[in-house]
Amino acid sequence: MRFSVDRLVKAISERRSTRNFTGHPISAEILEALAHTKDLQPLGLASCRTVLLYDPAGFDTVFTGIVGSYGKIRGATAILVLVVPASSGDEGKLEAGFIGEQYVLLATALGVATCWVAGMYHHKTLATHLSLTPDEVIQSIIALGYAESKRDALGILLHTFVRRKKLAEIASPLLLNGPPWLKTALEAVRLAPSAVNLQPWHFDGTPQRVALRATRRAAFTAIDLGIAMAHFALAAENSGMRGAWQQEGNTLVFLPAENPR
Repeated sequence: MRFSVDRLVKAISERRSTRNFTGHPISAEILEALAHTKDLQPLGLASCRTVLLYDPAGFDTVFTGIVGSYGKIRGATAILVLVVPASSGDEGKLEAGFIGEQYVLLATALGVATCWVAGMYHHKTLATHLSLTPDEVIQSIIALGYAESKRDALGILLHTFVRRKKLAEIASPLLLNGPPWLKTALEAVRLAPSAVNLQPWHFDGTPQRVALRATRRAAFTAIDLGIAMAHFALAAENSGMRGAWQQEGNTLVFLPAENPR
């Protein structure tokens, strides 16, 4: 099953992170669609392979909480594991974020709920479910399943105390006054998930050379930036402007195609 860029972009506004899943099994048809990831576009900074794990009994033993069981993911019947070279550093994190978020949007389009999980899981327990070479590491994982209708306590807390930033807080005036495709892409970035919803990014430069920089440095910042880059690229393409990301030192640069469709 293939989804158009338009469908993935629509999933940006539909996506909701959840920690409480119902534990209901995922149908074979949807699992097959989730297993075919050849259409996901790589960023090209490092290699990143995806491994889909499924167990109708769930993976509750894999996940941990923030304090004790508080915030622990429950009832997820599938996990997507993002595996990168051990030596890939921030490039591997950017790649995992970029590819993983496309997968999140694919799952959303299929009616499957998701949750990015960068640290709250037992690495050794998870590693028993897959084969890793000595040169590979698990960069991050994504929990999958069907969402409980009742929101979890941690989700309510984050929603109450952490708000999404306004466009003016994440992008320069020059970009916000740029062409329509650019503002659409930045709006999509506003809806991108990030660790504790801190949105650690800022866009400046020009419409011909959009620059993205981190506004803070933490363990998961590079993954967050990769997620934002995926939202930006998909929304830009869906608005008629294809382009490519490249890395220039600590700056990530989006270069629009010379001849947009």
